[in-house]
Amino acid sequence: MDVKPVVSKHFKDYSLIKPKNKGFGDLTIVIKEPEEKKIKILKKDLEKFEGIEKVEQKGLFLNIFYEPIPYFYNSKKTKKGNVKTMIEYSQPNPNKEMHVGHLRGAILGEALARIVEQRQTVIRATLYNDKGIHMSKTILGYLENKNKKEDTPKFINDCYTIYSKLEEQDEKYKDLAQEILVKWENKDKETWKIWQNIRDISIKGFHDVYRLLDIKFDAEYYESEVYEAGRKAVLEKYNEGIVEIDRSGNYIVRLDSLPEKVVLRADNTTIYATADIALTEKKFTDYNLDRSITVTDNAQNLYFKQLAEILKKFKYNFGDKFEHVGYGTVTLKTGKMSSRKGNIITVFDFYNTLFAEAYKQTKGKRPDLSEKEVNAIAEGVTLAAMKYYILKYDAKVDMVFDLEKSLDLKGDTGPYLLYNYVRTKSIIEKSKIKPTTITEVYTEKEKEVLRMLSEFNTKIDDCVKHLTTHFLAKYLYDLTSLLNSYYEETKIIDNDLKKMKNRISLLNEANSIIKDGLNLLGIKVVEEI
Repeated sequence: MDVKPVVSKHFKDYSLIKPKNKGFGDLTIVIKEPEEKKIKILKKDLEKFEGIEKVEQKGLFLNIFYEPIPYFYNSKKTKKGNVKTMIEYSQPNPNKEMHVGHLRGAILGEALARIVEQRQTVIRATLYNDKGIHMSKTILGYLENKNKKEDTPKFINDCYTIYSKLEEQDEKYKDLAQEILVKWENKDKETWKIWQNIRDISIKGFHDVYRLLDIKFDAEYYESEVYEAGRKAVLEKYNEGIVEIDRSGNYIVRLDSLPEKVVLRADNTTIYATADIALTEKKFTDYNLDRSITVTDNAQNLYFKQLAEILKKFKYNFGDKFEHVGYGTVTLKTGKMSSRKGNIITVFDFYNTLFAEAYKQTKGKRPDLSEKEVNAIAEGVTLAAMKYYILKYDAKVDMVFDLEKSLDLKGDTGPYLLYNYVRTKSIIEKSKIKPTTITEVYTEKEKEVLRMLSEFNTKIDDCVKHLTTHFLAKYLYDLTSLLNSYYEETKIIDNDLKKMKNRISLLNEANSIIKDGLNLLGIKVVEEI
């Protein structure tokens, strides 16, 4: 419902805002020309507008209240823009198991991909940083490890931990690791054989985690496949005078408002920045992108600001199309984890701990179900608890994951949303009414529900604009809470067939939005709980 043509007939200087306070209606027109007579004429014109229930004037503000039913159905109409966006996320180093610290990047990145996909074409990508000093250290740990028969991600993580302990005992291991890095870049056969084994075992473990989390990538990049192109680009830009050599012999790029950045070491070995320069170019070439978004933890915020400026200095035509989304750390009550020290909780350990509690709760409440049914519900509840608890926070802030709270059926949790979805579905099924188009609402509470349903696509737009998920998560929780209060004061099953049909249709629309919203967060609904 576009009111701009009507408003523009009377005023040139005005703005439209969506009020946060529901008492101010669905849309507020802020008039910046204090002409009372013209405002009153505009108010009368708007009141004649089809789909507007009423207009209230508060000084220079006109608060518009839409007719809830047409407003709701109109809000469902959306368009997908002609924009192609790549979102790169997760990026675990293939020298360790994926642990709880990796969860946020994977879950957040997938949810953002699903949400942005509602408005743009999205290509999901990840990068395996499969070369560098961390891999060299793991190779050293592998050589020192007595048990070389294992082929599990845990074994690889143990190799990294072994190296870390050796380095604490003797600084010479830092030099040895650097020597292995040079050997690797010179393609030493024995070094490459060990490296490929370590990488392949780790990545197989990552794929197991991605299957658990229902994550599928369209593109998987490897640093080892782009670093040489990055080195070539750096040397070309050195010849052009854009890259300089510092006193230590490192190749650097001086940036106007940021610290200078090393892009190639003095010994000609590459670093993350070397590979990322070539990787970004490859992404835009491979997929003809309009945008490229990289999702990593906040610790890399400065680095990605530097990378964005380097791409512009290198005069790439995609220099201003590169974006970075930073997210805060996720820790448990036990404190921060460290792969170096070996005190990590793997994704599967974490999942199994939550699953055991979800299974126990489900088995206790539903002894009538088969073992297969209990397991299916417990799996859905576990993943909902894990994902929602992470996604309900603003991505930028640090968070502490509380296992007990995440499974609470009465709080702001994934299981709470699943429970209420099943409850609403049960009411619809028991009514034996086939939901259809809503033609009438009967109470102020029903108008409130409809208006809230109308905000669904607005919340998606907010998430797309700010590249975060908490707007949608909070909306789903608030909508579910509103539905609960609606049940308490409304007789759904009624002798009045028309009234019952409209109310069941309203519940069906609400449950469809909850299901769709949860799916955007990467959460599958369960059909019973």
